[in-house]
Amino acid sequence: MTTINTKLHGILDYTLGIVLMLSPWIFNYSRGTQAELWIPVISGAIAILYTIFTDASFGIVRKIKLSNHFLLDLILGSFLVAAPKLFDYTGYVYLLPYLWIGLLKIFISLAAGNVLHSKHVEQTPNAYLSNLTFKNFMHHVQHLNIPIQKAVKNKTLTH
Repeated sequence: MTTINTKLHGILDYTLGIVLMLSPWIFNYSRGTQAELWIPVISGAIAILYTIFTDASFGIVRKIKLSNHFLLDLILGSFLVAAPKLFDYTGYVYLLPYLWIGLLKIFISLAAGNVLHSKHVEQTPNAYLSNLTFKNFMHHVQHLNIPIQKAVKNKTLTH
């Protein structure tokens, strides 16, 4: 079930990528180790890069399937959550960009669509409503067809 549309997802991806890239200076931990400085910068740049290449309304080059984008968001978010333990960070660095942005990336990837569904199709609200209307129409046609078939069958049996 989709709870975040792709336009909002794209805005959040670009915003979180920029915040992640600037986080060593925003949260003033650029004084730490090289890993504490460069991992969020590189992770933010990677997030922006694969967002640019995603085949969705927010993508520019459109080479990466949307379902693969969701999977990349999930992987990057999981990496950010695990990074403080993997690289032995100390202090408040753990809670600021890594944990919160990582958890937000995980949530967004799961809320935007089924991450493991390979045939995810981007739908606008209007497309969803027209698809729903078409399904309702076809449902009614099928139910109308049953009495017609019975009537035709009965006429052929009596003649």
